[in-house]
Amino acid sequence: MMKKALLFFLAFLVVYEVSATNKFKPGDFGIALEQITSGPGHIWINSGHTTVNPENLTVMGVNEFYSPPFAAKSFSLKINIMIDSLSVSDRGSYGKGDVGLLFSGGTWFPHKIVRKGTYHHLKNGQLISLGVTSELIPLFDKSGFIEKVCITNRTERSLSIALSADIQPGIPSFIPLDSWGYGVPRANASKTKQITANSWTTDLAKISFYEENTSTTLLPGKTSTAYFTVVINNTTEKIPDKIQVKELENNSINAWEKRIEKFTKNIPSIESNIEELNDYYKRSILSGLVSIWENDNYTLNPFLATCGMDGGGICAYLWDIAGYVPKMVTLMLDSAIIDIAKKMVSIDNC
Repeated sequence: MMKKALLFFLAFLVVYEVSATNKFKPGDFGIALEQITSGPGHIWINSGHTTVNPENLTVMGVNEFYSPPFAAKSFSLKINIMIDSLSVSDRGSYGKGDVGLLFSGGTWFPHKIVRKGTYHHLKNGQLISLGVTSELIPLFDKSGFIEKVCITNRTERSLSIALSADIQPGIPSFIPLDSWGYGVPRANASKTKQITANSWTTDLAKISFYEENTSTTLLPGKTSTAYFTVVINNTTEKIPDKIQVKELENNSINAWEKRIEKFTKNIPSIESNIEELNDYYKRSILSGLVSIWENDNYTLNPFLATCGMDGGGICAYLWDIAGYVPKMVTLMLDSAIIDIAKKMVSIDNC
């Protein structure tokens, strides 16, 4: 019975065609972080290869990340700012006096999360004022992420700036894809040990850390950009001493532009004088885009998962693809949907 239903679904796919000339851009799908109603544990940014969770109400903090079959369980990255001899924590409070770096908002985009913060205090009779912007970018062609930090000196004097990272490597794991179910998988590795100043390993996976341009003398009104990059891979893979972080950044951003162009080329657009309707339609498209994985380790590439945002549930269900949203899925995946239908036909009946 299941195979008959699938064959009918496949026949429908072959004859269904829609064309559209509208091209969506990553900026079309931006959402202010304060407007996202999901809990902090459900706010992730997904490249299609890696997905990562920012730490709530911080400007630069990062939590766990996944790039199936790799899982960085219990991982965290915290960044501290040293201004001259003053240490500023990325843990702003709402009391009086020096409350640290205050989170002042951010925006979720398909390809990155942008967060902003401010520090503005008189210390020893001198004003220290910084604007801080971070971009959390999941990598597309590697398993990992970039945390890009831009600091602007808002005073009228030069400031000595140094950023330091506090990394908790957690339990980097390699979990076979057939062990990833609907929920987030558990760590399956041994105890983590540090093997160099910037790398940690278990018996199954290794985490490597890179930083660039973390110290500078910042002139009045100028901005400095630092990069913090984290990569997870298997224990036998040789890791370079240095990476081309700007190349990785551009690759990930360009990949999302190509993904949007590829997966929305058949999606019709709407035009309305009701701006909320336009936004609602784009959000509906977005819910599909963030569920598409592109990784040759999967049984299919692209692979459409029921839950794509947090990386935990990478199951593809017949009743979702062929039952709830068959028309939209067909438009998004184009001819690739035929491979998915054939793969589902080959599954034994339960």
